[in-house]
Amino acid sequence: MLNLGLHEIVRGQSSITDSLQHALQNVSDDKDRVAITLRLAEQLATRNPFLALEYTSESLKLAARLKSDSLLVQANLHQANAYLHLGNYARALQFYQAAIQGAQKLSDSLRLSASQGNVGIIHYYQHNYEGALNQYLKALNEFPSIKAGDKKAKIRKANLLSNIGVVYDETKRYEEAGRYYDEALLLARDANDPEVIANILNNQGTLFKDLGNNDLAFKRYREALELRKNQNNKFGLARSYHNIGQFYFKELKNFDSSEYYLKKAIVYGEEIGLWETVESSSELLTIAYKERGAYKEALAALELNRRVKDSLFNEESTR
Repeated sequence: MLNLGLHEIVRGQSSITDSLQHALQNVSDDKDRVAITLRLAEQLATRNPFLALEYTSESLKLAARLKSDSLLVQANLHQANAYLHLGNYARALQFYQAAIQGAQKLSDSLRLSASQGNVGIIHYYQHNYEGALNQYLKALNEFPSIKAGDKKAKIRKANLLSNIGVVYDETKRYEEAGRYYDEALLLARDANDPEVIANILNNQGTLFKDLGNNDLAFKRYREALELRKNQNNKFGLARSYHNIGQFYFKELKNFDSSEYYLKKAIVYGEEIGLWETVESSSELLTIAYKERGAYKEALAALELNRRVKDSLFNEESTR
């Protein structure tokens, strides 16, 4: 299980799938079915990767039956994404390589860039930062020119630039990190996507923290939090509250303030099932309560932490 840090790596987003699942029940044509199964696989990769794998498996069969290289590339990419979110990096890499080879054959720069970028995410999660940076830069080099008004492309590139900035920050190349974050933020603001903006602001906050500028770091964390409040983005709110609570705890040694934010992170994390955030927040709360001599509260936080750890361990074992 990965430890949570203050950086936020972008992997993907989810949306309502009920209408797509209903539509799938009413079509029999292979072209229509593969279009729907691919969209379902994309939407479910983060929320239900096991179900996403079922749809990608059908997509692969349909694409092969239709003898469509383009659809095969898409199906391989979605299959890899599902394995990525399951933490099965070996299988994810196999399908990303298949997608990369197919995209190169078709000169499909968009999916080539997406596959290379996600291979970079695998390297990042395995703490191979140079490997991650190499893949991210390849993805950036392959990224197609953005057409005027193409909001989705701007968001994708902003996410990629932000992920590059994270690696530079992790490896203490702060000037490069700042440059990529600035470029990412300009694109995200141009696309007017509040969550992507909040993600980049958070990463800028961590950069300022690493540079020893706690005032600017806190300002960026708060800006990200306010954006997420305005959008009522519970996933983002859980992350922001955790990050600010961790900042108060580790950098400022302000246990009272850290308690407020960490408890908020737990509330939102429990509500949406963001258990990694709950686990990390409850662990920090346990230590904070001990520091204050609040042993009853420390015990309650520790019990929550153990329950969540057991649940995460069982989930990891199932995966």
